[in-house]
Amino acid sequence: MASKSSLTTIYKEAEYVILTRTRHTEDEKEQKIVKSKMLFVIISCLMVVALMLTSCGKAEQEEEVVAGEVMVKDSLGRTVEKPQYGGVITIALSVDTLGFDEINTLPWNAYSLSLTNEMLIEGNYAKGPTGSGETGFNLGTFYPVNPTSEGRIAESWEMPDNKTVVYHIRKGIHWHDKALVNGRELTAE
Repeated sequence: MASKSSLTTIYKEAEYVILTRTRHTEDEKEQKIVKSKMLFVIISCLMVVALMLTSCGKAEQEEEVVAGEVMVKDSLGRTVEKPQYGGVITIALSVDTLGFDEINTLPWNAYSLSLTNEMLIEGNYAKGPTGSGETGFNLGTFYPVNPTSEGRIAESWEMPDNKTVVYHIRKGIHWHDKALVNGRELTAE
């Protein structure tokens, strides 16, 4: 039978081996975590550099001037072919149109009105995300207090107090030439 001192020595050696192995596994785990974090940082930096290199390149400009075609500048300053008016547009909607009058139907249920009716004011898309980025066109960004709003039917507006907006309607806007309105001019009276 082993003596008490030799058992104590064996026990201490076994405890030392176990503690050493535990420390080594903990160190290995920490090293793996550090390596994965470093790899993440390196990949992120490479992605940022790649994004910067692709976005800083000169944009290719393909302008074709066709004889007899009228070219105009769009709202972003690009030269494009003058749009042709008229024709048919087909739009897929996720819900049925529930009405054609914003007074009797909520505006989002009368989507077709946006195709025929012009708004009082609207956001300036040249100042939006694809332009200068001054606005993101979030909910409420078209109200007159926003400097990026532009008048459509409203030529100008003023706010005498926080609860009142006075719109000045542009001259020369006419209703469609059908019965009841017969093409008469829009007035705000």
